[in-house]
Amino acid sequence: MNKKNIIKPELVRRFEMLEILPGEFNHRAHLEVATYYIMSQGAADASATMRNGLKRLLNHFGKSDGYKDDVTRFWIEQIAAIVQMDPELRFDEILGKVRHQLADPALFALKSDSGGVSMQIVKDLRYPIGKFQWNGGLTDVERSAALEAIAALPQQMRVAVNGLSNAQLDTPYRDAGWTIRQVVHHVADSHLNSYIRFRFALTEDAPTIQPYDEALWAELKDAKSMAPSVSLDLLDGLHARWVMLLKSFSEDDWQRTFIHPEMGPVTLERALGLYAWHGKHHLAHIACTQFGL
Repeated sequence: MNKKNIIKPELVRRFEMLEILPGEFNHRAHLEVATYYIMSQGAADASATMRNGLKRLLNHFGKSDGYKDDVTRFWIEQIAAIVQMDPELRFDEILGKVRHQLADPALFALKSDSGGVSMQIVKDLRYPIGKFQWNGGLTDVERSAALEAIAALPQQMRVAVNGLSNAQLDTPYRDAGWTIRQVVHHVADSHLNSYIRFRFALTEDAPTIQPYDEALWAELKDAKSMAPSVSLDLLDGLHARWVMLLKSFSEDDWQRTFIHPEMGPVTLERALGLYAWHGKHHLAHIACTQFGL
């Protein structure tokens, strides 16, 4: 990763000088400081700098036992993956991408807690970022953001499970829920089905698609025992083709539909929003499992 000479943001200066208030150093602020360090120092050095800075800040607040190194490493890896996708962008452009993809407060948020900083607990592990919401259409900005989310997912998924042991991979994300291993294979199954549905909708007149029972698919032997790397490799190629196809759409293409036997007519624009959400939804399951949230 190329290091850049970047003017230090005021927020970073205040973080380093211990001038920032505990309730002020929220998750968005955390992301901005980490993004600056990654772009100016590289991911390896940024991790150490962030670790030392957070420990100093927590000590300053009298919360010396509040630091979690695995959480810091997780976010450094997530941000670094975004930086690596567009290394020539300016700091403000990269920060915008980071905030869009990682700043959902329903997933993780740093909040003030008795004068210190702690992790906010996700209350509904089934939907840690909330259920998918559809308001009837996407703005140009929302459509572009959804495309970016789909493009970024394979690398984010790879980072999320990197280094996990078999025991960790076989840990359910909630009681009676799928294991992390099953989640990774499910994402590949689901997105492969979605990609095929897009192609049917583009080449046929409102085709009726074949649904599948995701719960039963997740119980098949490959989904329960195969290494996640197999599905991660599949996602790399699948999303590369999917994103190229999506970027070729005309305005009329977004309004083409397929018929889902349970949901009824679904425009490709709605499907885009759904699957951008779907990737983040399952990344959140993995993150919650790793950090005991």
